[in-house]
Amino acid sequence: MKEPIQHLHDSVLQALKTLALPEVDVRFEKPKDPSHGDIATNVAFLLAKLARKAPRDIAALISEKLSLDSTIISSHSVAGAGFINFVFAPAYLQEVGRWILEKGAAYADSQDLAGERILLEFVSANPSGPLNVVSARAAAVGDSLRRIFEARGAHIDSEYYVNDSGNQVRLLGESYRARYETELGYPIDVPAGGYLGRYLDDLAIDTVSRERSIYHEMSPDKAIEKLGQKAIEIYVQQHRTTLEKFRVPFSRWFRESELHDENASQAALDRLEKAGAVYQEDGATYLRTEDYGDNKNWVVKTSDGRWTYFLPDIAYHVNKFERGYNRLIDILGPDHHTFPLKMGAAMRILKLPADKLHVIILQQVNLLRDGVTVKMSKRAGEIVEMKELLDEVGVDAARFFFVLRRTTTPLDFDIELAKSHSEENPVYYVQYAHARIASIFRKGQLEPPDASVSLEPLKHTEELNLLRRLRELPEVIEEAGRVMDPHGLTTWLREVAAQFHRFYHHCRVLGEQPDLQSARLALCRATQIALARGLDLLGVSASDTM
Repeated sequence: MKEPIQHLHDSVLQALKTLALPEVDVRFEKPKDPSHGDIATNVAFLLAKLARKAPRDIAALISEKLSLDSTIISSHSVAGAGFINFVFAPAYLQEVGRWILEKGAAYADSQDLAGERILLEFVSANPSGPLNVVSARAAAVGDSLRRIFEARGAHIDSEYYVNDSGNQVRLLGESYRARYETELGYPIDVPAGGYLGRYLDDLAIDTVSRERSIYHEMSPDKAIEKLGQKAIEIYVQQHRTTLEKFRVPFSRWFRESELHDENASQAALDRLEKAGAVYQEDGATYLRTEDYGDNKNWVVKTSDGRWTYFLPDIAYHVNKFERGYNRLIDILGPDHHTFPLKMGAAMRILKLPADKLHVIILQQVNLLRDGVTVKMSKRAGEIVEMKELLDEVGVDAARFFFVLRRTTTPLDFDIELAKSHSEENPVYYVQYAHARIASIFRKGQLEPPDASVSLEPLKHTEELNLLRRLRELPEVIEEAGRVMDPHGLTTWLREVAAQFHRFYHHCRVLGEQPDLQSARLALCRATQIALARGLDLLGVSASDTM
């Protein structure tokens, strides 16, 4: 298929050469106002200072010298202070439809990231209880990004980091033992800072029922260790099951204990010391991250000889690079806002490619029930489990809603809206467009057309506008990968669905003249392919019935 951006780029550069103007970085973007055209360039603004002319005057000169293929660009004009706007030709837009029918679901895929080996870590919730809705947002964003990078040709592995070591495991064991002993009839208070969630009550009841007093007969330290590890295994399995239901697979579940078995934290500390980036103060060991781009130094080993979380995290990221990945992506919660600077500093100290570590700080989820925000805290015992939410609103609605906003923006998740079957529910609205197309073929008892159908009869404004939206998916995928945020796909899907409904309202499909009916059916099929592909990139199903 002819590529308009390359054609325009070459035409503008030739015009600059003809006018003896300097060659600059020519770029194109979609105008905010559709009435201004399909695509525009600001090249005249880049040349204004060099040519000592007003941008609009330069744009007029360039515009006069452009040699454009009329089957790709139907018109162009100078607008505003010096933009050059272009309108796609109907023949090109018709070719877009044929291209989609020919390529099918792969029409938006590319190989622009072929050769990249990416490790994407996300969710990685402490296995101290069931997954909550905050982890659900990370799961939806992370898995959508995995699909997006795969569509761009990258080799990408997804990884869940299991914190199965350290003080939090002991605290979990102590909290679990307190419930267990209390259930046996030997009341023990939950330790200060312990986990108060009711889910541990249920676990203790089940443990007493199945294993009776076996842990009561152990020493307290032994019971705490055993129960802590038992809880970890139970919750890790629950996390696996819930995430599988959410259509989120992981290439590997990496355990922190693997690092301890390899003495990786000490090895990392040795390397940091060798680099001269470690010092002692008040008995604690600090890392000089401030000298490498951070705004403070951090403790890596406490005065009583315990590693802080930071050192195993450093060892883990060293491990990632040592496994041969040339790009690392971490998705973390808002409580990790200091992580990018300090981990970047640690990577620079170790002479690892810090610029290849990308950290996404995912903002909070505000779950609304009957207009009231539900507060969540594992330790306070107030938790909305991810599994409960999926049971109530369904996987499709949950995945779509969790990527509706930018990762940098807090998300309000309206449960009642997610459950509703109405145009106000964005995922229902998009899925309904896909199902409506399927119903057209059922009603006409017709097989979906292929790329052999002529689309030349498609000249109605709404037909061409729909083709305009369909051609954007490769660009939407590329942009989502560039900014590492899948929310743009939800915007595109809603725009396509809205444009399809407008087309369907203005353009009768069944019962038209044979050539026009065939062309419109082909447009419907191309739209169906595009909607299904966009939804699949978000892990959402494309239903044929609603």
